[in-house]
Amino acid sequence: MNTDPAHPQRLQRESSRIGYGLSIALSAILGALCILLLTGRHQGSRSDPGTAVWPAMMVPVSQTGVVDDRGRFRQIFCALDAEHGAQFSIQRPCNAALQRLSGEALPTTRPLPQPPPDRAKRFHIIIIPGMFGECVRSSAMPLEDAAAYMRAQGYRVDTIDVEGRSSSVRNAGIIARILPKMLKPGERLLIIGYSKGMSDILETLALHGQAIPAGSAIVSLAGIISGTPLADHPADLDRMVSRIPMTNCGPGDGGAVKSVSRQHRIAWLAAHPLPVDRTYFSVAAFTDEANISSPLKRTYSNLSKVDPRNDGQVLYTDAIVPGSHLLGYVNADHWAVALPFARKAPGLRRLFAGHNDYPREILLEAIVRSVEDQLGPPDPARH
Repeated sequence: MNTDPAHPQRLQRESSRIGYGLSIALSAILGALCILLLTGRHQGSRSDPGTAVWPAMMVPVSQTGVVDDRGRFRQIFCALDAEHGAQFSIQRPCNAALQRLSGEALPTTRPLPQPPPDRAKRFHIIIIPGMFGECVRSSAMPLEDAAAYMRAQGYRVDTIDVEGRSSSVRNAGIIARILPKMLKPGERLLIIGYSKGMSDILETLALHGQAIPAGSAIVSLAGIISGTPLADHPADLDRMVSRIPMTNCGPGDGGAVKSVSRQHRIAWLAAHPLPVDRTYFSVAAFTDEANISSPLKRTYSNLSKVDPRNDGQVLYTDAIVPGSHLLGYVNADHWAVALPFARKAPGLRRLFAGHNDYPREILLEAIVRSVEDQLGPPDPARH
C-alpha cells in the first residue's frame, strides 16, 4: 500500500494526462499481471501426484522436425530494414532486433522475395490476440501499427476478438464461427497467433479443422506452445481472476490460465499431432533483463529461475511449434513483440521506459515475405 499523501494527487494528474479510459485499461493490464506474479512462490514445487505427467525433453531444433530458417529470415528482415525501415518511427539495427543463436545459417544469394502484384492473390492476414487481449484492446491491439502498414501495401489484415479470460477450447469455437465468414472464396489464409492466441489456433485445428483451410500458413508469434511455468497452478490464479475488476471484458469460462499451463499444453501436444496439410512458422522472443518493461520484470525474474532466455511470459524453448519453420528469435519482451502500448498512448512511455519500442512493421512484413518465400507463388487455379 502506498502511504505517500501526495500519491492520490499524482494519480489524478496522470489520469488527466493519459485519459481516464486509458488509465482503466492500464489497471486491467497490471491487474492481469498480478495474477501471474503469484506463481513466483510456486516455482520448483512438485507436480500433483494425482495428475498425469507426459514425458518430454529438450533437444536441438534440428532433431525435432523443425526447419531452421533463421538465416533466411534475418536476410529478409535486414533487407527490408535497409530498404525502407527509416520511414517508421521506431527503427533498430536488424542485428540488434533479432537474437543470434548458434547454428544459424549464413545468408543465401537468393534475392528478396517480392509480394505478388495482384492484390487478390495475396494472403489474408488474420491475427488472434493473447490472454486478456479483449480487456486491453482500447489501449493496444496486437500488431495494430504493423497491420496498418501492411494494409497500405494491399494486404487484407483483420483481427478476431476472442475472449480474454476464456479457455482455448471456447475461443476455438469463436474462431471457427467467425473465420470462414471473413475469407473470400479461394483466398489464402495467413493466421497469426500471438501468445495464448496460438494455443487457441491449435485447439481450433483439433476441434474445428475445417475452419482453417488446408494450405493455410499458421504463424506463432511469441506463442505459448508447450505452456508456461507461470500458469502451472491454475486454481490459485483462477481465484485471483474472479477478484480483479476488468470492466472491458467479460468473465468468459474462466479457463484461460489453465489453457496455457505446461501440464495442459504438453498433454495436448501428445494427443493431437498437427495436420500436415498446413504450413507452420514460429517466431519466438527473449531478451535480457535490461530490455524488459517494468511491469514484466517480476515474471521475467521468476522464469529466469528456469532459464534466463525468456520474454517475461514464455521461455524460448516453449514457443516453437513442432515441425514448423523456425524464423527467428526477436530481441524484445513479450509485449514489445506485438502490443504498441507506448506508441499508441505516449502517456505510458515513462512506464515502459522505452522497452515497448520495436520495429513491428518490419517484423510483420518480414514474416509475410518469409511465408511467401517458403510457399511460393499462389496457385492460379484457386482464383
